[in-house]
Amino acid sequence: YQRCGQSPETQDNPFLMLKLKNLPRTNADVQLTALLDAYFSESTDIFKMRCSYCCQSQKHEKNRLGCPQTGICKAKSTVEQSKLTKPPEYLFIQLIRSIGNQTKNETFVKFENELMLPTGEKYEPVASLDHIGNSPTEGHYITFRKLTNDKWIECNDEITTECSIENANNKNNYILLFKSKVVNMEPGQTKIARTTILNEQLYETKESKT
Repeated sequence: YQRCGQSPETQDNPFLMLKLKNLPRTNADVQLTALLDAYFSESTDIFKMRCSYCCQSQKHEKNRLGCPQTGICKAKSTVEQSKLTKPPEYLFIQLIRSIGNQTKNETFVKFENELMLPTGEKYEPVASLDHIGNSPTEGHYITFRKLTNDKWIECNDEITTECSIENANNKNNYILLFKSKVVNMEPGQTKIARTTILNEQLYETKESKT
């Protein structure tokens, strides 16, 4: 940080899908809005400063090596925060229900007829994809699609059945698709920005003890 003169940088990456990991394992319903609020808030994980300029120059990320923390910047404690630089017209959300050898997480993630992001953009659900099975490498997929007048249709291979949003929203939801309620979206590519934030309170506490 002080050695190279670069401030903590915001890295913009192309945005395709929002992936929600670490879903709570519970028998109670979990609100999708609560998961999104947690995703876009400051992370609870605290790590030492990672200067993206130096790490990219030294190819730490390309070689999949952690930052050696050899510079002056290692004295700083930081957190990370993510945000969408531009709201997309269609918002894909993936619920990561299986990680490694863990059993499938079947927590029911509930969504409403209107989804509001922490930044205020409003979306409506238009489709969902279910994964039926215990492993991500096997099983069966079912699609639900919203029609008009709040009616939904279930597509199970060649069989289609009229249903409701209550059928489309269930514990097997794997991918959710939302459409922006803004009629005319501004052109431009949606990116997700991940910013490193100095945790000044922790840094000041550390300095006062030395």
